[in-house]
Amino acid sequence: MQKSRKIKFCVGQKVFETTLTKSQIAKFDKDLFFDCFPELYFKAKKASYEIYAKGAVLISNAYESIKGPKELLFFVSGSLGAEKDWKDLGSIFGFIPKEWIIKSAHGTILYSLDLPSIYIPLEKCPQLPLETTHEQVRSGILEIQKAINEDKIAKCIFAKVKSLPFQKPFQLNTLIEHPSSGTKYYIRFSPLIAFCSLTPEWIYKRLNKQLHIDAIAGTALKKNKSDLESDKIKQEFLFVKQDILESIQDFVKEGSFHKEDDYLTHHNVIHRCNTFNGELKKNYEDSDLINKLHPTSAISGYPKIEAKKIYSYFENFQRGYYASPIGFYNQNKAYLAVAIRSMLLTEDRAYLFAGAGITKESHLDHEALELDQKLNLMKSLLIN
Repeated sequence: MQKSRKIKFCVGQKVFETTLTKSQIAKFDKDLFFDCFPELYFKAKKASYEIYAKGAVLISNAYESIKGPKELLFFVSGSLGAEKDWKDLGSIFGFIPKEWIIKSAHGTILYSLDLPSIYIPLEKCPQLPLETTHEQVRSGILEIQKAINEDKIAKCIFAKVKSLPFQKPFQLNTLIEHPSSGTKYYIRFSPLIAFCSLTPEWIYKRLNKQLHIDAIAGTALKKNKSDLESDKIKQEFLFVKQDILESIQDFVKEGSFHKEDDYLTHHNVIHRCNTFNGELKKNYEDSDLINKLHPTSAISGYPKIEAKKIYSYFENFQRGYYASPIGFYNQNKAYLAVAIRSMLLTEDRAYLFAGAGITKESHLDHEALELDQKLNLMKSLLIN
């Protein structure tokens, strides 16, 4: 039985009146559901639900405040800035879908807005460098360490891109069925252009006023867990936690990290981690939180404004959707991850991205190896 009700919702300064329909779907076939763009799949880390969405009744180039029924979702999939290499995908891509399905242990529910989809599928692919060469990795890391030794920054994330020939269509099931415990995200802008991520890190989770923020830093192979106890990684992790505390202090009544750090396993590597838990003050929107928290020092450096200037100069590509916010929010909850293990899929190539944290104690060969190890996760999605 299909139910519907008239609703009003606000996104930024725009007010919409429409009908929201809700129906139970006995059997969900994603191949039949996906028939307009953008197409989206999202499964949060440690969550028991999956979200599929299609179409867009609203498209925004900013993070917007949103007020409306609890079922309404504002999806975020945007770049760090208006980089020219990524201009065909848009600067910041936020949207409310035409239809979305939520699958959970309690069943499958379809939501649909009685508004037209306004999204036009992309015709152009971003033009990115084919790869970051070994020499570019070497010189970039050495120059960053020089800036650190001159006390310009304490930490900086250096990222690389590597492209691989890609002939056959990407199968979404490859992502859905991957054994990784991270957040799974896939957005398809047209028949030939898509972006996907398998990421261990979220920017924050929110349930009403309860806020949870991940701090993640340091990388080691699973068999070398003891490497996470090095002074280099402990210092790097301290910068990440300090940055979160500085960024969030005006937004929360109270909150703190767990007393003891933990470890997070993700595919072939393991990270040092901890979680900040706190209660939000009133009158703060998710748009405020995203703009304040992102990018964190885990993906930029510390201090993060100065670090961003440095990595932007020495990296040979513009980050765009790599390390961007991905997820959704509404009035009741939010889940925003960060696309640090990700790739861009085009007609004939897959562009893979990875980054490594550089500090005063970093060793060039070790950081270069870490970048390659992180790329292996996304490579595994192309071998099916």
